Amino acid sequence: MAVRRELGAPLYQQIFLVLREAIQEGKYPVDTALPSEAALCRQYRVSRITLRRALAHLQQAGLIERRQGSGTFVLRSAPLQIGFEMGGVIRDFTEFTFGTRPKTLEFEYRAPPVRIRALFDTDVGERMQRVVRLRSRGRVPLAQIETWVPVSVGERYTVDETDKAPLTQLMERAGTILTSGRFTVSTTLADPMMADRLHIEVGAPLLKFSRVMYDQNGRVAQYAEMLLRPDHIQIVFPVHGEDLPRRTWATDAPEAPAPRRR
Repeated sequence: MAVRRELGAPLYQQIFLVLREAIQEGKYPVDTALPSEAALCRQYRVSRITLRRALAHLQQAGLIERRQGSGTFVLRSAPLQIGFEMGGVIRDFTEFTFGTRPKTLEFEYRAPPVRIRALFDTDVGERMQRVVRLRSRGRVPLAQIETWVPVSVGERYTVDETDKAPLTQLMERAGTILTSGRFTVSTTLADPMMADRLHIEVGAPLLKFSRVMYDQNGRVAQYAEMLLRPDHIQIVFPVHGEDLPRRTWATDAPEAPAPRRR
């Protein structure tokens, strides 16, 4: 099995993802040895330098350890990816926030960029609250969330509280109930700052969830932009019976032959 440069992702990252999935699926159980470096180099048709870089990322994720004179062993199974079911993305978004550990990186009041100002229909120079948080599971950073809300909403909670509860919960406590919204899913590439925060390479692909939420009065109350590592996230599209195409087929069955007379 050879990895390919034309796929766009660095070769070491492709090997990391393949081996990570193999560990997750139990191909390499806990406390068993991975194939030797020479065998893996032949399998993926890469240099030893490239392979060792992939193994270093697995070790950094706490999945393997190098034992002097014995080889490379699996320490623990890879955590299952967090699933977002698009039919219930609001619910899953909330469960994601409760299932991860937040850390507030930026908390400020400033004039928003033009695209955010247009969403909220604010005046030029009018300030809004901007909060940037990092969400991690264990020692692995999974996502950065940047949130914009009006000052009248944001001033009702403190920066310390943003490390203890999801912003939607803080907003509801302050009297702003989010009743509907719109999600957009796209992709982007990690810039140097994002690469440093998420422990990935510059230019690595990221999932981008953009969320516009409306309050009980139909006004835009929150804009959130989440950048996620795709190696820890999967998107699930449910399919129900009513979603399937239907076609009425002709059922002109031949007439049954008349019974023979004896």
